[in-house]
Amino acid sequence: MRDQAQRLLLPSGVIAISDKDLQAALAQAYEAGVRPRCLCREAGVEMYIARYERYVVKCMPGTGRQHEPQCPSFLTEQEGEHEAIRAGADGRFDVLVKFSLMSRGASPGRSESAHAGDATRRPRPFTLTALLHLLIDHAQINRWSPPSQRPYHYLQREIEKAAANFRIKGHSLSDVLFIPETYDPKRKLEVLERRRHRVRALLHRNGIQSPRAVLVGELKHSEPGNLLRRVWLKHMPERPILVEEKTWKLATVRFRGALEALDAGLAVRVLLAAVISDGTGQEIRIESCALVLTTKSWIPIAGSFELDLHDRLVSGERTFYKPLRYDASSWTQLPNFVLLDAGPEPVPLHVIDPWADQADIERKRKVAEGSWIWQLDQPAPPLPHRDTLPIARNENGASNECAV
Repeated sequence: MRDQAQRLLLPSGVIAISDKDLQAALAQAYEAGVRPRCLCREAGVEMYIARYERYVVKCMPGTGRQHEPQCPSFLTEQEGEHEAIRAGADGRFDVLVKFSLMSRGASPGRSESAHAGDATRRPRPFTLTALLHLLIDHAQINRWSPPSQRPYHYLQREIEKAAANFRIKGHSLSDVLFIPETYDPKRKLEVLERRRHRVRALLHRNGIQSPRAVLVGELKHSEPGNLLRRVWLKHMPERPILVEEKTWKLATVRFRGALEALDAGLAVRVLLAAVISDGTGQEIRIESCALVLTTKSWIPIAGSFELDLHDRLVSGERTFYKPLRYDASSWTQLPNFVLLDAGPEPVPLHVIDPWADQADIERKRKVAEGSWIWQLDQPAPPLPHRDTLPIARNENGASNECAV
């Protein structure tokens, strides 16, 4: 059933997600142990309620595709395919990660609660790239609905909100995550004091020897130093982050396309995800890192070849979703974008880069067979027509959260 606002069926009746009494209604349902139903479909789609600082409605695992494509709870990522993620009893998710939150030689602290007892097959742990993709996916930053305004503080706010839903190495991800806040010269002293306090809290956690943390920020540039390389973030101009040349060299080789697009002056950004530690008590050190290429609106992309289609969708005021690779070996198995406003089902859009490796081109052709395809050395085909009855959205095109 198409509607002008997302509505939930609760014991107290039908209520819109924008209703001022929503929190009270969710509290009543939560205490009664009743699950709400999203009414984007006529029969409704069962959801559940999680309690943090406030009550949040989430998708039941495996049900994201049952929602209408334009419903804020619709999730085009295949839930359950990420074996490194397990749901906890408290509504949060435990994520198995490849990196450590302690320096080498430090005695182990709390162990991961996720996957305990699963002795038959150990899931493949997430890299930093996959973890950042997870946060972006969960925050629905890779979902675009016009009009959207997305300054840096939007990225910071949404990723921090998403992080509250996950644990890594037994820690709430919120407790080990550092995203520099927007730098404002008019409030310089205030911003720097908060930043110093946050870094001290992260890298000198009580009872943990040589702790590490996870940093996410927008890369500005890097430069050689006397012994270590200096990495500068756009919203952290007061000091660089230091990294060994060998570590940075490996990153520049692996993520070469992202840095080339940035150097070319294209309309892109590069996000740095890094495991950080306290060097000598005065500086932040990068232990390992990943670079993620995004559009100006923070949507991750496989490469600059996707920009033309992205810009066409944005200028055409279309609603769409960008599937993310996580730790898959290639982007070719995924649609480049998925239209959410072209009818009752999502419509995959595929781009073929004629300058890519021939094997990748052949794989892409096989995946995209029968779908909308644009080969970039040919004129762009018309986009599928827009459905004229969109469902209402909250700010930035997302309203509530789905389980992964």
